[in-house]
Amino acid sequence: WVAFAVVLALVARRIRLPQFSYQEHVLAVAAVAQLVAINMDASHAVQRYVPLLACAAAFYAISRFCAVRQAPYARFATWTHTWAATALLAALAWQESPQPWLAVIWALFAITLAVVDRLFTVDELPYQAHVLALLAVVRAVTLNLYLHDQWHGIDLRLITVSILVSVLYALARWVRLPESLQTPELRHAYTWVASGLAAWMMWGEVKPVGVAVAWAVFGLLLFEIGSWQQQKQFRLQGFGL
Repeated sequence: WVAFAVVLALVARRIRLPQFSYQEHVLAVAAVAQLVAINMDASHAVQRYVPLLACAAAFYAISRFCAVRQAPYARFATWTHTWAATALLAALAWQESPQPWLAVIWALFAITLAVVDRLFTVDELPYQAHVLALLAVVRAVTLNLYLHDQWHGIDLRLITVSILVSVLYALARWVRLPESLQTPELRHAYTWVASGLAAWMMWGEVKPVGVAVAWAVFGLLLFEIGSWQQQKQFRLQGFGL
C-alpha cells in the first residue's frame, strides 16, 4: 500500500492530477492502520521491523511530494506524513526496546531530528524533537531514576540517565525553537531539566554522606561554565545546587 501510495504521489506531482494525491492520502491512512493493528504485534521480528521502518522512511521521503504544487492543504499533508513516520518509529521503540533503554532511544531520536532540521530546515522536525524529549524525560522520571539493575557491573540508572542528560544539554544547543519563542532564556528549559535529572541521579547513586559534596562540585562546574559562556541560567542552576 505504501509503495502504491508513493507511486500515486509521484504521478500526481508529475501530471498535476490532485485526485491521485487524495488517493495517496487514503492509502497512507490505511497503511498506518494496518501497521498498528497487524505488524506491530506480528510474531516474527522481521514482520515488525521491516514494514515499520520501510514505511516510516517512505513517509519521510514522500512528505514533500505528497500534494500537488500550491495545494492549499500541502503543508498540512506534509506535516501529517512526517508526524506519522515519527510516531511509527517511536511506537516501534516502545514495543521493541528493553524498557530501561526506551528513554535513551527516544532522546537519541530527538537529537537526530534536531540535527536533520539544522542541516535541511524541516520545519516540523523541531516540534517532534520537543515531544520525543518530553516523552524521554517522563519515562526517565517514572522508571529509570528508580532502577537498581546493573549492566556489566554498572548501574543502569547511571548509564541511561547520564545519556539522557547529555542529550538534553545537546538539545539546548541544537534544537530550533519557533520564531515567536526564539529567546536564549527559553532554550535553557532543557538545561534546567538536565541539571535536575543529574542532581536527582546523584541523590540515588552517591552515598548519603557524599550527596552534598557531589551537588557542590556539580554546582561549581555549572557556575564556571555559566561564567565562561556568559550564560545566566547556568549560574542560577549552580546557585541552586
